[in-house]
Amino acid sequence: MKIIIRSPNWIGDAVLCLSSIEYIKEEIPQAHIAILAKNWVKDVFLNHPAIDKIISLDKPKTALIKEIKKQNFNTGILFTNSFSSAFLFFLAGIKKRVGYKTDLRSVFLTDRLTLPKNLEKLHQRDYYFEIAKKFVPGNETPKNPVLYLSNKETENADNILKNLGIDEIPYPVPRTPIIGIFPGASYGPAKMWGAEKFKLLAKEIVKNGNAKVLIFGGKKEKELGKTIQNTGNDIINLCGKTTIREMMALIKRCAVFITNDTGPMHIASALNVPVIAIFGPTNPDRTSPLGPSVIIQKKVNCAPCKHRICPLKIHKCMESVSVEEVFETAKQYI
Repeated sequence: MKIIIRSPNWIGDAVLCLSSIEYIKEEIPQAHIAILAKNWVKDVFLNHPAIDKIISLDKPKTALIKEIKKQNFNTGILFTNSFSSAFLFFLAGIKKRVGYKTDLRSVFLTDRLTLPKNLEKLHQRDYYFEIAKKFVPGNETPKNPVLYLSNKETENADNILKNLGIDEIPYPVPRTPIIGIFPGASYGPAKMWGAEKFKLLAKEIVKNGNAKVLIFGGKKEKELGKTIQNTGNDIINLCGKTTIREMMALIKRCAVFITNDTGPMHIASALNVPVIAIFGPTNPDRTSPLGPSVIIQKKVNCAPCKHRICPLKIHKCMESVSVEEVFETAKQYI
């Protein structure tokens, strides 16, 4: 059996669908499983033992359809809800197409799921798992997602740390604790705790925790990183300086990862790194980290509102979280 799976488009969601992919492989071990993914998330799937092939979605549609047809997939599983993704699998001639009947696409699906009634309480991992169970019925419950690093990636991370002046690297973490922070959020500024608060937190960790702080982020977070970093080598800005895989390997070396509700939060969790997650306008029932974690969220009238930008302009849900509270939570890991 040859299965092609359309990956979600966001890093966190891509991590969370790994539980379903692992389940399918366990139930049908002889299956050949390919992942169709956007370039910015495809590296999440590297080295996973349940995945046999990764296909980039970022190419001309005619060429992509031709490529998929050539490989003779007999089943397509859609972890996306879009009309276009179901239509693509239909055009590619995949006989069995499994997904939620959203976005007026039912006609292009052979196995259709109605959206769960308890959607607001259903974790995103379990939302994907419903699709997997539609394809392979069973009574199993989903495992937590796991990411896999190669020995070469781990060695590369150790070399990066040495070049940063952090060279005490016994496995699994250095004797000098490394605290990872991720101050950004692709969803929008409403999910962000604030650069100044992260800056004060980083200073407190270095001063009273005898630890190093690594600031993670992409190119969009470069300015945030500059605001938080200092001139020494205790608070180091890596925003825009690492690939996804390098970031994963470096996060694995952290004693704890402090973050907003973001994709890298799920990366840390899937690497079994303790997470301190600061939630504001989003619902942790849907997107909480699944590994060892502490969620900090203040009860305010307007949360969770799910807005990308605070409509009240006061951002009370995030402003109510103090630096002292986050530091006190982090102290157990330092």
